[in-house]
Amino acid sequence: MLRFLLILAGLIVTIVPVFAQIMEQKAQPIDRQVKDGFVVIALITKDENWKEKWLSPPSKPPEFKGAYELAIGEKAYILTFFAGAQAINGEVILYCDIKTISPSGREKQYPANLCYKNAKTPKPNYLHMVGLDIGFTRTKEDEIGLHKFEIGVEDKARQIRVPVMVSIKYADENIGK
Repeated sequence: MLRFLLILAGLIVTIVPVFAQIMEQKAQPIDRQVKDGFVVIALITKDENWKEKWLSPPSKPPEFKGAYELAIGEKAYILTFFAGAQAINGEVILYCDIKTISPSGREKQYPANLCYKNAKTPKPNYLHMVGLDIGFTRTKEDEIGLHKFEIGVEDKARQIRVPVMVSIKYADENIGK
């Protein structure tokens, strides 16, 4: 019996910090990764006017606010940018894939699709937006916790895939009520 209690105490000491760490996971609304000069940035924002901001004149650079938490009925957008892509026969071609990961660990993979094709080679030091238009609204049926999004952007000229991971928290709105 004593041995059982010691094993149980050991498990509790091991599991509690791990569980606490999982419960305290914080949202990461922005991620930036670079591979061989190919830069990919993803951002979760609640800015409803993100497109207007992005299309503003270059003299007024857009400012986007990162979204850490989403309440029921709120909408968020995932914006994905790149720099340093190379051209194939004068065209830049990018493919994007998406994987979503729920707080319970359930994954959903969306296959790679063409997300950027331009006959003009983009300026290498400028940020450009890929053609993903990801918007989502939280509903009361959504799982509470940290929702993760992995976006892979592949530069077809170099066969380089750069993954970025962003996340947002769906908090329990009944806490404190």
